[in-house]
Amino acid sequence: MIPQDSVQAELTHLIKVSWILLVPAGLLLCGIFYKLFLLLNGLWSFFNLAQYELSPALKDIRLITENMESLSSKAVSSVESVEKGFSVTGSAFKTAGESVSGNAGKFLATLKRVFNR
Repeated sequence: MIPQDSVQAELTHLIKVSWILLVPAGLLLCGIFYKLFLLLNGLWSFFNLAQYELSPALKDIRLITENMESLSSKAVSSVESVEKGFSVTGSAFKTAGESVSGNAGKFLATLKRVFNR
């Protein structure tokens, strides 16, 4: 059998050694948690700053896209109205051209008659 004093001395020695190891490990763990807290706090600040800085830019981009959409729809409607105008005036130009060519023929015939005398 092992004497009680020897076992108690060994346990006391084990407790002292474990405290020697646990205290620095605990301090290192506290330092790691502190650094982690600082990192998370910095990330939180960064995200808040990014949100406040990017929100107006995103609103401006949204307004620009809406304005571009309205401008493109106005341009499309303008092109369609010009197209309609060409289709309406195209037939008028055709009849006017026929009328001018007919009148030009009459004019040339009249000139020939006048100068052939």
